[in-house]
Formats: sequence, structure tokens, C-alpha cells
Amino acid sequence: MAGLMAWRVNVAIASSTTSAVGRLTAPSTSSTGWYEHPYFQRERQAQQQRAAISEVARTQADRRARTLLLRCLDRVQRRAFRQQGAFDLVASSGRRYRLKEGRQGNVFRLDSQGREVECLCGHPREAVPVADTLLAQKLWLETDETAFRRVANRHWGSAP
Repeated sequence: MAGLMAWRVNVAIASSTTSAVGRLTAPSTSSTGWYEHPYFQRERQAQQQRAAISEVARTQADRRARTLLLRCLDRVQRRAFRQQGAFDLVASSGRRYRLKEGRQGNVFRLDSQGREVECLCGHPREAVPVADTLLAQKLWLETDETAFRRVANRHWGSAP
């Protein structure tokens, strides 16, 4: 970055000695700020382009994850998810759960009347699409509910 900006060296002669004292000063910012320098403008444009590409990739990943989730749901679950943003499932133990669209605190154990009686929170550490989180929770509950309950945070009482 040394050649990017024109730094000036001001030299002041000390009055009592003959040695010169140097001091670096920033370029003049009379009417424009440093952020308007062409280098910083190019860098800002590059960051905006990377953010736009990242947003496109995230949108594509979300779309692919949602498609996969919908393919893995049965007809009743798919309809409920599209209409209500949630679906019910029966776990390996026979208990019923409701998974709501969301990343955390979105798994609810249901009582025999279909009321939410326990909220569970178990999700991947990494930032993945919400639909991938839902699919992982669904598959885990259906195949090994005991392991899911062992690692999930539990909130007893009526759900929020």
C-alpha cells in the first residue's frame, strides 16, 4: 500500500540545533475524503460484488435445500409445511413432534391432544439453510430420537 497514496514528509528545522526532524502527514483531504481515493472505491466495489455473489449463492442453497426437504416429506407433511410453516412427525419411540420453520428452538414434543408441551433446541453448529436444519432434525428424530434428546436443550412446560 506504500505507493497507493502520496504521503508527504514535512521537515522542520529545530531552532536551537542544525538537525532536521521529519514527520509524516496524511495527504490533503481538502474537499474529498480518503474513502474517495480510487483504490478504496475499487475495494468497496469489489466488496459489494462479493456480497452480491454470496447472496446469490445463499439464495441458491436455500432453494436447493427447500426442494430436498419437500421431497423428503410425505404428502400431509408437505401440505402442512407449505400452509403453516410446520409439520408433524412420529419419532422412533412413537412420540409425536412438530417441527416449525426456523433454526433453533423449533422442535416441539406434542401431547396426545396435539398440544406443544416441550420445546427442544438441536441444530447444526454451522450456518446451513433452514430447510437443511429441518431435514436433519426430522431424520434424526425418526431414526434415533434418544440421541437427539441427549444433545438437544430442553425447555419444559408450555411452549412459547
